[in-house]
Amino acid sequence: MNKFTGILSFMLVLAIFAGTASSEQVVMEEKMPTGSMIAPEQAFNFTKIEISPQYTNFRLMPGETKELSVTLRNKEKKAVSVKPNTVLGLYGGFNVDPEWITVTPVSAEIPAGSSQKFTIKVVVPGDASIGNSGIQIAFTDEIMPTPYPSPVPNYIHALQVSIDIWAKPKIQIMTPYLNDMLEAGKEYDYEIKLKNTGKEAINIDPKISNDNNFYGGPGQMEPAFTDKQ
Repeated sequence: MNKFTGILSFMLVLAIFAGTASSEQVVMEEKMPTGSMIAPEQAFNFTKIEISPQYTNFRLMPGETKELSVTLRNKEKKAVSVKPNTVLGLYGGFNVDPEWITVTPVSAEIPAGSSQKFTIKVVVPGDASIGNSGIQIAFTDEIMPTPYPSPVPNYIHALQVSIDIWAKPKIQIMTPYLNDMLEAGKEYDYEIKLKNTGKEAINIDPKISNDNNFYGGPGQMEPAFTDKQ
């Protein structure tokens, strides 16, 4: 084999390899979805239901009640059955009892292209604890698939609800802050008035916070005043 014949043989092998790689690339591209984002209903064949609004917040005091309306639109070409179910939210808080929440109607069949309104009613008992919780009202049992087990399912057709339970402050500080220049070695007296706006007596035990340290220069600096002063 001369030098010219060897070069031709090498080019022929290279062309065959390139053609094979190109064919595999075409097959891979045909298998891969076009675009970087795929709608969940297209990728996993979920039921096409539109929820409006998708998120809402209730801010209630113990003993209060509030209602709101949610609209579900069936974007399928056939009727869809839905049944709302109150479940714990994905993030934080367990002080809300699902029994506080009622949804009417309890179920519905939405014709193709039609809409259905649901009423969400939240009743907070008088002895409810102060805090915030997140819940979901799932209208179907379809969930988003995950590559790992999830303690709380991520429902596809769910209304995300945040519930803030709060109470009015019972102590009003008439002097909310002090601002003065002090001279070392001298004593200063300040009068601070507090007003009890509640219906019961409140015990007062004032302390200086230990969280008023700050950083400056090479390291942490001690506060000018402590609870002992």
